Amino acid sequence: MQQYRGNFLNTFHREKQGTENEIVKFSDFFKIEESIFSEFDKKDISVTKLKDGKFFVSNCKDKGFFVEKNSNIDKIPNVSIYYKKLQKNIGKITDLYGFTNRYFENIIELLSNDSDSKGLGEFTSEFLERSRNNLMVGKINIENLFTIGYEGNGNRILLDLDNRIYIYAHDLATRYYQTIDNVPHNTFLTMPKLLTLNDFLNGFVTEFFK
Repeated sequence: MQQYRGNFLNTFHREKQGTENEIVKFSDFFKIEESIFSEFDKKDISVTKLKDGKFFVSNCKDKGFFVEKNSNIDKIPNVSIYYKKLQKNIGKITDLYGFTNRYFENIIELLSNDSDSKGLGEFTSEFLERSRNNLMVGKINIENLFTIGYEGNGNRILLDLDNRIYIYAHDLATRYYQTIDNVPHNTFLTMPKLLTLNDFLNGFVTEFFK
C-alpha cells in the first residue's frame, strides 16, 4: 500500500477496510459536465474503494478525503438545482486529510446532502435573537439557505438559491473572513475570493492538488 494511503486509513482507523485501488484521471471518477474543473480533468488521483461502499480519494501525495455517493439530495426541497447536480456527481466529502489552507483545513464535512442541513439548524434561534426575529437580513433569507459544509468548531458553510456562499461563524476566530453590511455581528460572513459555489469548489480542488 502506498504510504499516503496507509497513513490516511490508519488515521481514521480504517486500515482494514480498503479493497481495491486504482490510479485514474480526475474526470474519470468525478464525472462533472460543468467546466469549473476542466483544468484538473487530466490530473491523476488515487481511488480506494472501501468495504462500506465509500471511497478514499487522494492526490497521490499528501492530501485525501472520503467520498460517499448517493442521491439523497434529490429528496430535499428548496435547494439550488445547480448544487444538487454537482453534489450527486461529486458525492459527500468527509474526513479531509493533509489540507492546510485556512478555509479548508477545519472542514469535517463538505457537499452535505441530508435534511438536517437545511437552514441554520441549531443556530436559528441565536440568529433570530441577534436579528430581532427577522428571517431576512440584506440579501440573506435563512429559509433559503442550505448548509453545504461543517467545520470542526461548529461553523456552517451555507449556500443560497443564487449559489452565493456564506459562513455562519459563531466562533469568534473570524479575522480571515469579511463582514457583510447590515448583518448582525458574529453571524454571517464571507470568505475572500470564495463568494460563489464555483469559487469555493474550484478553490477546494486547487488546494487538493497543490
